[in-house]
Amino acid sequence: MGSLGKLLIRFVAVVAALTAVALAGLVPGAQTLHAATTITVDCTDDAAALAGALASANDGDTLAIQGTCKGTFEIAHNLTLTGSGGATLDGQATDTVLTVDSGKTVVAADLTVTDGFAISGFPDGASGGGIYNFGGTLTLTNSTVSGNTGGGGIVNRATATLTNSTVSGGSGGGIWNIGTLTLTNGTVSGNTAGFSPGNENGGGLYNLGTLTVANSTISANSAVSGGGVFAVLPATLVNTIVAGQTAGGNCVGGGLISDGGYNLEDGTSCGFSTTNNSLPNTNPLLNPAGLRNNGGPTQTIALRAGSSAINAIPTGVNGCGATLTSDQRGVSRPQGPECDIGAFELLALPVAPSSLVATALSRSQVGLVWVDNASTEAGFRIERSFDGSGSWRQFSTVAANVTAFTHSRQTPLTTYFYRARATNEAGDSTSSNVATATTLGW
Repeated sequence: MGSLGKLLIRFVAVVAALTAVALAGLVPGAQTLHAATTITVDCTDDAAALAGALASANDGDTLAIQGTCKGTFEIAHNLTLTGSGGATLDGQATDTVLTVDSGKTVVAADLTVTDGFAISGFPDGASGGGIYNFGGTLTLTNSTVSGNTGGGGIVNRATATLTNSTVSGGSGGGIWNIGTLTLTNGTVSGNTAGFSPGNENGGGLYNLGTLTVANSTISANSAVSGGGVFAVLPATLVNTIVAGQTAGGNCVGGGLISDGGYNLEDGTSCGFSTTNNSLPNTNPLLNPAGLRNNGGPTQTIALRAGSSAINAIPTGVNGCGATLTSDQRGVSRPQGPECDIGAFELLALPVAPSSLVATALSRSQVGLVWVDNASTEAGFRIERSFDGSGSWRQFSTVAANVTAFTHSRQTPLTTYFYRARATNEAGDSTSSNVATATTLGW
C-alpha cells in the first residue's frame, strides 16, 4: 500500500474516534471514563455538604467526611466513605440515615450513624433506622451505629460485612438480617426490640438469612423473646459472648444456632456445648459499666480479671493468632498464651519498672527516675513509705511512658522510701525495686 493509502486509513481512524467522542456526549445513556477521586466533605460548617457530594459523586470515588452531616443519605454509586475526627451522620429522626441502593458496593469506615428513624414492623416490611442495605454490598469498619429508632440499627437485605464496629441503643432491634451478614470483632449492646406486634423479637440480632458472628460480644439487649439473638434461619456463632441480656433471654432458636466453638453464655438457651469447647452457664465477668471508651475507635465492653473468657482459645485454633490477630479496639491477640472470647482482649499485666533511683533535690523535694519496661501500661502508680516495710501508700500517678517524677512539699531531713508499679486495665505489675532518699537539711 502506498503512502497516500496509509494516510487515508489514518485519517478515517481519527475521524471515527472523534465521532465516537461526540456521540458519547449526544447519545442518551452513553458514558465517558471517570478517574476515581477523593472528595473532601466538611460538614463542620455546612451540615448539608454530604448531600451535595453524593449528588456529584461517581463510581469509585472516595468521600472523606469531617464533622456532623445532617440529613438522610441514599448511596446510588459504588463509593467509599471514610470519616475522621469523629465524623457523624445524623438523621435527625426523620428517616433512615444511610441507604445502600440495589447493586451498589459501599465501603464505610470510621463513622458514627445516629438518630435515624424508620417504619418498624416485621423485617420483610422494614428498613433500618440507621443503615438500610436494600440490595447492595456493604462493608462497615471501625464504626458505630447508635441511637436509631423504628427499624433499629441496621437492616440488611443483601450482603453486609461488619468489622470492629458497635451497634447500640437501637429501638426496634440492633441488627435485622434478611440476607448474608458477617459480624466480626463487634459489640451489640443496649438495643431493644419494639415490643409491638411483629417487632417484639430479637433485641440484639434477628436472623432471617445467613448470619455468622465471630469474636463478638452480645450483651444488655432486650426483647419479648430472644433478647440477644432470635434465629428464624440458621446462624453460626464462634468465639462469641452472649450474656447479660436485660429481657427476653440470650437466644431463641437455639436449635438453629450452630456452635462454632469457644463461645460463652451465662445460660443455656443458645445451645452451646462443652463438646465444642464452649462455656454454657458461665458468667463472663463483663465490666458492669457496660459500653465505654476502652481505647480504639468504638466503645466496647471490657472483661474483668478472672473472667473465664480470658485465655480460652488456644493459639492456632479458631483463628487465634492467625486470622484473629486483634480485638475490636485494635489490641493485638493473644495478649496472654491464648486468645480471649468476645470482642475484647484483656491486656496482659504490664512488666514492672526497674532501676528506680531517688535523689534529694532540696529540703522539700525528692526526684525519682526509673526504667519503663512495659509496652502495655496505662500509667504508673508511685508509692511511698516511711520505713520501707509494709506501710506503703500510693501518693501519685503518672501517664504511660513517663519515667520521672518530683515529689514536693516534703519534710527536711526526713528519709523516704519509694517504689513504682506499672498499671493497665488488667491490674498492677509487681513493684519496682525500693529506692531511698533523705531530704536536705536547713
